[in-house]
Amino acid sequence: ISAGNLFLTAVNGIGSGNALETKVNRLSASNTTNDISINNFGNLFVQNVINQDGDVYITTHSNLTLGYVEAIGHFVGLTAGTGSILNNSGSVLNILADTAELMALSDIGTASSPINTNLNNLAGFSSAAGNIYVSETDSVNLGYIDTGVGHSLAANNGIIHIVSTDDMMINSVISPRGGVFFKSTNGSIYSGQGWCPTVTSSGHYTMNLSGTDWQILGRIDYFSQQMNTPLSDGPDVIAGGYSYFSAPKGTIGIGTLADIADYNPLRVNIQVLPGSYSALPAGIVYIIPTPVPAGLILQIGEAVPVYAAPGIPGVVHNGSLGMSGAIAGIVRPGVTAITGIYPSPEIDLAGIKPSGYIFYDDTDANCASPFLKPAASNIGPQQIWPALPRVLAEFNGFKSYYEILADSRVSMVLPIRPTDFYAYHPITETDSSAFDNISLDVGAYDFIEDNIKLKKPLASFFGSTKEKGRKKKRGKI
Repeated sequence: ISAGNLFLTAVNGIGSGNALETKVNRLSASNTTNDISINNFGNLFVQNVINQDGDVYITTHSNLTLGYVEAIGHFVGLTAGTGSILNNSGSVLNILADTAELMALSDIGTASSPINTNLNNLAGFSSAAGNIYVSETDSVNLGYIDTGVGHSLAANNGIIHIVSTDDMMINSVISPRGGVFFKSTNGSIYSGQGWCPTVTSSGHYTMNLSGTDWQILGRIDYFSQQMNTPLSDGPDVIAGGYSYFSAPKGTIGIGTLADIADYNPLRVNIQVLPGSYSALPAGIVYIIPTPVPAGLILQIGEAVPVYAAPGIPGVVHNGSLGMSGAIAGIVRPGVTAITGIYPSPEIDLAGIKPSGYIFYDDTDANCASPFLKPAASNIGPQQIWPALPRVLAEFNGFKSYYEILADSRVSMVLPIRPTDFYAYHPITETDSSAFDNISLDVGAYDFIEDNIKLKKPLASFFGSTKEKGRKKKRGKI
């Protein structure tokens, strides 16, 4: 069909099983059952396409501009083979469906006009040079697995910018030459399955990493937007530019939708390449003012609260503050956290401060090897927010118990200092009141100091050196 405007109405499908070939500028269609499948040549404006009980597949070999596409409970596949997928409806909804996969040579949405969606699952691929901007009206899973194939949300040469009103589950997001921006305005950001997208040969869905540090230093030839199962474990997010994750009214990397008690950090491999595209917003305030921010900056407002574990009376989890965030993997560059941990992501404190603990596990497990220095610490989750309690920094050898998982404990008896203290969240608040009740006569201190070889005098524990000298004149006991 060749025309300016095309209006189609059917009951049992439009191009179902054999795509309808068209060359039109504007498309409207409605159908009752079976699929709608259109293969268009030239720029196409999809004004209004509604399928009541079936999938929608629309391909054009130029730019694809969206009005409204609906396939409630079904799949929408949109492809701009030699152009971009754009929004021509302002803030009006563009796609209503269960799952959508958006494929374009260049942009998918723009900063001023993102693609507006109401979906459960989203994947897509900007295969050449372009950004991905999507605004989701509800909760969404980024990346999904269907019929033996893992589908990522990927931008070969640009940034990925996703905003959702409610919760966001990250399965697989890839941006090798740019940063990633996530914001859940009223919900939390969760870690999903994650998989390793590396392949050794080119294909229709691959991103060629030749000439980048991924290939030169990391020895990775290609990432692939689609991977056949079984999928090997890997990061939820892979990015080559400065990235920013925001949950001002929720948490990041804490638990799962089914159980907030699960240790389930958001897994990342973020290493900023020279000349890469930044996804950082303007005007952010870092936890440590530095001329170069960390590869990942977090904004978190809430915490999973303290609660008693079901069936285990009296056992309290998530510490005295609750948990706000947990990140695992590689963030380069990193900074020194307020707790002395290096390398670490940064925290944006502009108007919002995390109300609970944040932990970072610097690890190269599962397809996340650093090619930028330093090497991975691989020593487990470390507290990067808030600052460590002062009492812990003052008592060398002070024995503390910290919770790593719901049913596991670790005991630390090493000297505890702000620069090397790490643990998961405390079971209960640190209580140092017992030390306040210790009252030894000065003679006891003299006996210890005179008979035991010490690195430092004990004067600081019971007075100044000058005061100690006056006390000694009273005689030993």
